[in-house]
Amino acid sequence: SAMAAEDFRSVLLRQLKLRTRKEDRPFSEIIRSHNKLCESFDSMNSKIRKLELDCTKLREENLELSRRGSGDGTASVADREKTFRLQEELTQLHRKKGENAEKIVEMTKEVKEKEERIRNLAVQLQEVRSEKKLVEIQADSFKQGLEDVEKANQVLKDEQQALQLTCSFQEDTLKKLRDDNRDLVERWMLQKAKDADSVNKKNEEEAK
Repeated sequence: SAMAAEDFRSVLLRQLKLRTRKEDRPFSEIIRSHNKLCESFDSMNSKIRKLELDCTKLREENLELSRRGSGDGTASVADREKTFRLQEELTQLHRKKGENAEKIVEMTKEVKEKEERIRNLAVQLQEVRSEKKLVEIQADSFKQGLEDVEKANQVLKDEQQALQLTCSFQEDTLKKLRDDNRDLVERWMLQKAKDADSVNKKNEEEAK
């Protein structure tokens, strides 16, 4: 029936929507993760640029202090302490720069893996959507087929009803013809009996 077709179509579409949401969920999570990694990647690059500028500045300050120390032959304790501190900061900055560079390499690798995963999920998602569209078309075709079958069944039912009415009318007509025939036969038999009696009676009178 049309209701059964509609129920079948609704079940199919509901199952496909659930499957699409299921496929979309990891896809969305990976996109968010990818965006987060890209933001971290950009942040690391900014930090490295800042560290490089700081390193350059510290080198220049360290060079200036060295020139000042060698210029008059005597470097103040404060200058030597500042130079030592700047060298330590420079060493720390280089170490952080190296750590950040390693993190960027790792993050770049992870971003590429995520991008590959996104491409694979995009293909799967497209397949699911194509399958959903195909099932919708098949469901519509199935529904149309059921409607055509129902129309054909209705035509057959109408024809059957018309034949039953015709058959009933013919049965009534046949019954009436049989009744009329039986009545005619009875009347004919009665008339023949009367004729026979009349002939017998006439013959008896002539015999006298």
